[in-house]
Amino acid sequence: ERGAPGDAGRALALLERVVAGYRAADRAAEAAYRRGTTLERLGDPAGALEAYRRAAAGFAGTEWSARAAARIRELESR
Repeated sequence: ERGAPGDAGRALALLERVVAGYRAADRAAEAAYRRGTTLERLGDPAGALEAYRRAAAGFAGTEWSARAAARIRELESR
């Protein structure tokens, strides 16, 4: 079951704080990717693409960057 829109907004804000506060950590890379998945679930493909692009570029060479690149390809092929 999906949470209320306010819950999603709070989750997105928290994920953004993790990304901003822990740039070098794997947790930040995961949080950047999860912003994309959250935006996808909220029906915002443009926002998701932007989040995935940030994750792919900002955390190059990580598992989360590779996952983000895969989601970018998937969304762009639709």
